[in-house]
Amino acid sequence: MRYRHIAIFVPELHSAEEYYREIFQLDVIVREARVGSGFEEWAQLPRNKGWAEADAAGIEMGMVGLGRDDFVLALFPGDHSPGQVHVFGVVMTEAEMAGVASRLPDDSKILGSGPNWLDFIDRHVLHWQLATGSEFRGSGDRDGLWLKV
Repeated sequence: MRYRHIAIFVPELHSAEEYYREIFQLDVIVREARVGSGFEEWAQLPRNKGWAEADAAGIEMGMVGLGRDDFVLALFPGDHSPGQVHVFGVVMTEAEMAGVASRLPDDSKILGSGPNWLDFIDRHVLHWQLATGSEFRGSGDRDGLWLKV
């Protein structure tokens, strides 16, 4: 099993697109607007059009899809609700993580880092854990921290 995409709520779609494109070096895959009241009633902005054209046409974007390789981050306008998602764990190379770390704005809160991992909270209060290995390990296996029983 692997993720096809992760979808998150952001306070303002256009600035969030710029923010995540920059720090994760993602490309715009799709921009869409709701065209009806049904769940599937969406239409895509043509790939050769951008925010200026959508704004000029009075179109309010309702979703942006950003991606690189097999990773897709879908952005939706709305409020972040604590308790829905605790952490996003993403596998990257050391070079990719170093790039992300260098692009993080000052309003990011770095919780910790090492040569093979980076743990931070972004400006939208989302918690990201980047690591080079795809194996999920507990604190005992990883750090030798075991509960005394």
